[in-house]
Amino acid sequence: MAPVCQIAQQFIDECGEQEHIKTVAGNFFNDELPDTADIILLANILHSWNEIDCRKILTNIFQALKMGGTVLVKEFYAADDWSGSVWAAYHALTVLGQGEKTGWQPSYGEMSLILKNTGFSQIEQRKELVIGKKL
Repeated sequence: MAPVCQIAQQFIDECGEQEHIKTVAGNFFNDELPDTADIILLANILHSWNEIDCRKILTNIFQALKMGGTVLVKEFYAADDWSGSVWAAYHALTVLGQGEKTGWQPSYGEMSLILKNTGFSQIEQRKELVIGKKL
């Protein structure tokens, strides 16, 4: 979203990283993503969409990334046995408690499988991150 990009740009400018970091406003589903990125970060984005939409978003990102590129998917993940941090449990309840909202709270394993099924490999799970490579 353009307003979010403007705020992010202020931080990027303050850090002097304009040459290395670029924000792009747009729609994951309808707009063509730039094909110049080495790394794409999705921070607390995918939980807002159902699993089918998550696959569409990640497929579009896979197609846009340069060969050798990386996607970082940051969420409040639960462990595969649904244990985990209080934040993961709280976040799952807020997603479920929003009426008609179609989001979900994936586990590390579920997100890893979605990344694999959309073409990513060398998938890693780290604290609140699932990372995939386009090879």
